[in-house]
Amino acid sequence: MGNRRCAAEGCNALEFRSEGWCQRHRGGNDPILPANAPNWWEEQPEGAPLLATPPLQPVEEEEHSHIRMQAAEEKSIGARITEGVLGLFFVIAIFSGTFETSYAPDSSPTVISNGNEGFNPGTPGSGLAQDTYTNPWNDCSIVMYDAWWSYYPAAANDSGDLSITWDADINCPIAADMYATITIETASENDTVRVLTNDFWTYSDNWDNMSVFATADGLPGQIVDGTYTISILVTGTHSIYRTNAPLFLQASITIGEDSTTGSLCTDHPCGILS
Repeated sequence: MGNRRCAAEGCNALEFRSEGWCQRHRGGNDPILPANAPNWWEEQPEGAPLLATPPLQPVEEEEHSHIRMQAAEEKSIGARITEGVLGLFFVIAIFSGTFETSYAPDSSPTVISNGNEGFNPGTPGSGLAQDTYTNPWNDCSIVMYDAWWSYYPAAANDSGDLSITWDADINCPIAADMYATITIETASENDTVRVLTNDFWTYSDNWDNMSVFATADGLPGQIVDGTYTISILVTGTHSIYRTNAPLFLQASITIGEDSTTGSLCTDHPCGILS
């Protein structure tokens, strides 16, 4: 092995013998003799080594290192390609499972509950004939469990308002949208003093007191001390059916400074269908 670096561009390995090229690049290249090399035809000093038979030397470690690095790099590229392919298959498997889970048809029927189990015939407006649904009002009715009034007389420096409170429910386990109309009339001439309304929702016999207020001043008439007839009409709608038996409650009351509260269940006892 000579003392010069290989003449190949970018190669730092030592030359093979004295040819100017390393072991890797010597093939196909003509030897490059050093500038001070003696001519082969000239007489050499006694004891000088022949150019054609230089002593054998082990290959420079640097050359082997270059070869090992190239092999490691090629192996690394192959490993990365293999890992990429395996990773791609893994991602496809995950998304395939997600798709099957998310979009697989559900064999179980969809159940929509509105709290009316046993009386849930369908969706209103579906276009099906009403007789295809069960009408719960054939077995259920609206019941007035309690009702009363309160008066706040202006003579006692109060507001002069009259409030009507009631608890109307259903005597079976269904839910319904309820609509109440309260009419206040003078008892002597049956003149309408006030008409009030209230929408509410109830389920079976839930305890849900509802109230309306008739202010002292309003249309068509004022609330003053005297005797009045109070009427309460309550209807209910379940699914597509309105009750065929509205609740009607009526009572006569007298309000004044000394009469500020009382029951409305006097003429029609509450808890019993009217």
